[in-house]
Amino acid sequence: MRRIGFIGAGKVGRALGMFFAKNGRTISGYYSRSNHSAQNAAACIGATYYEDLKDIANCSDVLFLTVPDRSIRDVWDQLVSLQDQGQVLLKDKILIHCSGSLSSEVFSNLKERGAFGFSLHPILAVSDPKTAVEQFPTCIFTLEGEDSPEMAPVRQELLSDFRAMGLKVAEISKEKKIRYHASCVMASNLVNALLAASQEMLSGCGLEEELCEKALSPLFLGNANAAAIRGPIDSLTGPIQRGDLVTVQRHMEELSKDERDHQLLLIYQSLSEYLQHHKGVNGNER
Repeated sequence: MRRIGFIGAGKVGRALGMFFAKNGRTISGYYSRSNHSAQNAAACIGATYYEDLKDIANCSDVLFLTVPDRSIRDVWDQLVSLQDQGQVLLKDKILIHCSGSLSSEVFSNLKERGAFGFSLHPILAVSDPKTAVEQFPTCIFTLEGEDSPEMAPVRQELLSDFRAMGLKVAEISKEKKIRYHASCVMASNLVNALLAASQEMLSGCGLEEELCEKALSPLFLGNANAAAIRGPIDSLTGPIQRGDLVTVQRHMEELSKDERDHQLLLIYQSLSEYLQHHKGVNGNER
């Protein structure tokens, strides 16, 4: 059984370690620039924490680089340097990072090092490791790696093992990683921007800010839940669903009155046009 080590002891690294350990996989331990973080993460699953990068590298068959995106290449370069110094052997090791936007190409010169590189990304906002462990089987993970004959057996082994633990894993090409990540950002971060914009518009009606937040939350959550279950078009309500373009036009006229609302107008108009188009494409015109 392969030994799994984590370089980085943040939320994603801790959640994956807890999930793998819960499913009987061997965790070699954690390494982090912060010994305290590595100790805490390791203690949660009774694993070892390492104070030196070369030690966890030598004690692991699979290395998860659960560090910020900007640090992935730096960690890889450190591992390569350690191999050049004869302190680490990278041959046959599997390296996996969890960035949504970066591909496995961040591991440069993998073939020369005799290692295998992949990216594994959960389509999930991991804010609490314990909660994420319960959510992992309900979300989709994407696995990306070089498409070559040498990589195929390792890729299949990873897919089989992840799926054996109950994870839903889809394969994605390196060329699509940026578009894929933009999609994830659209469904998470940019939805927050829409809620903030709607709260700003409501506060312009003279309501207190706290009341605006409370007033829109049931509408926001109810619609999000319906869209997730039935799809964004089939769960659509409001003037566009009814074909009431007069009301939509009046909304835009209202937002055109004050220059300070220009950005809100652009958001409203762009999304309304997108919805109108896709409503027609999906055959839902009334």
